[in-house]
Amino acid sequence: MKVTLRQRKKNDKISLYLDYYHKGKRKTEYLRLYLTPNPKTKTEREVNKKTKQLAETICAQRQIEIQNGIYGFQDIEKLKGSFITYVTALAEKKNTSSGNYGNWNSMLKHLKIFCPTDVSFQDLDKSFVERFKEYLDKDAMARAGKKLSQNSKYSYYG
Repeated sequence: MKVTLRQRKKNDKISLYLDYYHKGKRKTEYLRLYLTPNPKTKTEREVNKKTKQLAETICAQRQIEIQNGIYGFQDIEKLKGSFITYVTALAEKKNTSSGNYGNWNSMLKHLKIFCPTDVSFQDLDKSFVERFKEYLDKDAMARAGKKLSQNSKYSYYG
């Protein structure tokens, strides 16, 4: 996989972004860094130089992450997305089957209790999953105020 720093003129600025090429596919990561075209003052030139250095550092960092196997070929913007929103959408797709939908809906309620503030995909890790499983085992309560049954825990966590 190769990472390339590229520039694109956007309005009155030059936008810096990274291009990823892997097995014939191309992905783009916008850095939200901008250069001033045709800088007229020393300050503008200095800002452009520092911005470009930062972009090159990010590019080198991504290349190292790829070489170390840390960075998968992922969509960075999707990693910032809401996990709760994603699970909610999945649960809504299951609404044609009352039993299945009820299971998904109950799991979603427990997930929201366990994690009252939203969590992004990049925040999900083994520790998060283990803590959720522990919550289901020790703290989660069914409607009747009893602990969850083994079958419920199994269907929520698998």
